[in-house]
Amino acid sequence: MSDLIRETISTWRDRVKGDTLPPVSMLCSDSDTFVRTSMDILVSHAFRKGDKGLNFHVMDGKSTVPAGWLMTARTAPMLASRRVIHVSDADQWLRRDTAKSNPNEIEALTEYATGGNKRGMIVLVARAVDAGSPLTRCLDELNAVFRFKLQAKGGGVQGFI
Repeated sequence: MSDLIRETISTWRDRVKGDTLPPVSMLCSDSDTFVRTSMDILVSHAFRKGDKGLNFHVMDGKSTVPAGWLMTARTAPMLASRRVIHVSDADQWLRRDTAKSNPNEIEALTEYATGGNKRGMIVLVARAVDAGSPLTRCLDELNAVFRFKLQAKGGGVQGFI
């Protein structure tokens, strides 16, 4: 298990450093440690010292919607080359009735994900997502879904640490 975790982190790091992540990516994990590690890798690459403050935004998928994420992502960065929008609990938004009743929001995210804008990156963080949702399918096709699953007994974590 620890090899799979290392491989996933390594793939994420390579994609970040090579600037090959699409404008929307998804981190699926039941471990805050792996999400934090992944975000630290992205932030250290995306921002020079001092650039993060005005350009790193944390939003909550429980109480926000993609229109807000997209608006922030499309805003020009302040004294930096890009903005990063970290959307925690994105799975909560995907399960909410508003996401199901408003397919335009999912369509807008998939459109943004396949576009070429690299100045505003949206990272959706979820514990679990429906593999059949249009957004997840789109991100899977872009190789932009990174899954970190831990064993129930914790063996993988010990090997990783």
